[in-house]
Amino acid sequence: MSSRDYVTTSGLILRIGSDIYVNAPIFESFCASSPNYLRADGNRLWIETPDDTLPVHALPVPTALMVLGPHSRPWSYYAMVHTDRVRIQAIAGCAFRCRFCDLPYTTTYSTKSADDLVAAARLAISDAPMTVRHLLLSGGTPTAQDREYLLGTIDRIVPEFREPVDVMMVPMFDRDYLHRLRSAGIRDLYLNLEIYNEATARKMMPQKAAAGRSRYMTSLREAVSVLGPGHVESLVLVGLEPISALRAAVRTLVDLRVIPVLSPFRPSPQTPLAALAPPSVEFLEEAWNLTSDVCKGSGLRPGPVCIPCQHNTLTFPDSSGFYV
Repeated sequence: MSSRDYVTTSGLILRIGSDIYVNAPIFESFCASSPNYLRADGNRLWIETPDDTLPVHALPVPTALMVLGPHSRPWSYYAMVHTDRVRIQAIAGCAFRCRFCDLPYTTTYSTKSADDLVAAARLAISDAPMTVRHLLLSGGTPTAQDREYLLGTIDRIVPEFREPVDVMMVPMFDRDYLHRLRSAGIRDLYLNLEIYNEATARKMMPQKAAAGRSRYMTSLREAVSVLGPGHVESLVLVGLEPISALRAAVRTLVDLRVIPVLSPFRPSPQTPLAALAPPSVEFLEEAWNLTSDVCKGSGLRPGPVCIPCQHNTLTFPDSSGFYV
């Protein structure tokens, strides 16, 4: 039922009602302090809280991805399904070593064959628990010498599918790659800010912070000019810096016409931040409220707009009035 695919997607994907999707962590040590329990009776699942009982539906991991594929690795090494999205990971591991991400601590860096990625994505689509509506090509940051490999892989993969393909990557700090992504036919681009405060960024993600926040903002502005408003999104981590820094991050992104996506910090046992507590419910509520307030009147909505993809972000389908 869970693939432990990545720190923010390693839990059970549960649907509450018709349109609330939650990636519920189960492996991390902080789960022991949760007052909530997942109960099962046959095929019936529900969450027991101190105040309520909520029936839920679990979205299972496709069994076809659990068997061995190319190079004696499971197909899940190449692709995984999260609700209605297939995630394609072109690079194993990462050239960066951010303290909150488990990729560089758990996986040896390597590139993957585009043919294997296409085959895995097709298998994932055929066995997904929901109708797959889009694909996301993401993964670790490439080394400088592998940047052309990444762009070439995107060129190869996008035409293979009728479903739209989004890309999540670190900026390459030139406009040429943006025009190449547009020519390849990608739909949306994620350039994740993650941490706004520059001192905190240097401590938590030193390689990524080396370029400087102003250069990153330039890249986001250029991406919007090439791909258009509504097609550039940026994740901001919630829980690793004060609420004032989060507010500044969201304000800056909205001013750039970039869709802000709130990603609650989830400590992974494989990272240097394993013992750090996740943000409290009160902090998350404050983060959501301020983001909603900043977005109102801007024409932008806190992302992701895709409701099933909200499972591992701080977003709601209708409580803010943004969604219908």
